[in-house]
Amino acid sequence: MAEATSIDRPAPAPLLDNWRRIIATGNLPEGRTMDGVSRWLLITRACVFSMTITSGLVGGLLAAATAAAPNWRLFALALLGLVVAHAANNMINDYFDTTGGVDTSEYTRALYAPHPLLSGLISKRGLIAAIAACNVIDLTILGALTAARGPLVIAFALAGLFVSVFYVAPPLKLKHHGLGEPGVFVVWGPLMIGGTYFVTTGTLPAWVWVASIPYALVVTTVHEVQVVGRGAIPTTPHDIHVDLIATPDGVIACPRPGGHRLPALDWDQLTDDKIAAIPLLARLAASRNG
Repeated sequence: MAEATSIDRPAPAPLLDNWRRIIATGNLPEGRTMDGVSRWLLITRACVFSMTITSGLVGGLLAAATAAAPNWRLFALALLGLVVAHAANNMINDYFDTTGGVDTSEYTRALYAPHPLLSGLISKRGLIAAIAACNVIDLTILGALTAARGPLVIAFALAGLFVSVFYVAPPLKLKHHGLGEPGVFVVWGPLMIGGTYFVTTGTLPAWVWVASIPYALVVTTVHEVQVVGRGAIPTTPHDIHVDLIATPDGVIACPRPGGHRLPALDWDQLTDDKIAAIPLLARLAASRNG
């Protein structure tokens, strides 16, 4: 009789470490096995939820410091709703940028983290269903908060939904017209911070709008941790070189290499769908062909 022998196998990485790494970097470490939670953390782009949680916490801290009787149950419900809305927003962006021809396998979005559709994490139909599910959850939360605080909650929600959807969706496509950053400023500043404060306290003094501005500026600027060394991010010949990067910690000079020339549009790399999706490119193409 043959003697049974054991085969040494590498122990699976703890799931909690997988989730932590995805939230920290937006990527599942190489060689790790994909699990269900990791898959959804990638699909919803959970690595950027911290900016939404921070907005909600700022509103909560302002309430704790100034209100006589904050309602922390409503605060927690509002914070959950904000995170779910952010997940829906990320999936909406990926869906419309893919169907509009902007997101491709060579595009930056697909290079720094797995793209839900391009990497096969989910189908288009599945992504639409996930977006719908998030909106159903938020609609339920909206009903509860409106019952407690009144119709102003609906106004906050509709304003955020408008920017969220039309950030990339036609016909407005705000980010394609240079209005993406102002939209981010409004949503993650006055809407999220002011809305959370209102839900928690039932009041909305004017100073809360002003107090939301510093953080709104932070989320629209480059942070030091986003700056990486040369070669860390893949580039293409048509990428534009920047001379300076301004961060909260200072200004970083980026000397141009010798013989550097400003890149021109590489029309051979642009698909018809991508040209149609960006109004400026469409106008340039029309004048070029005319």
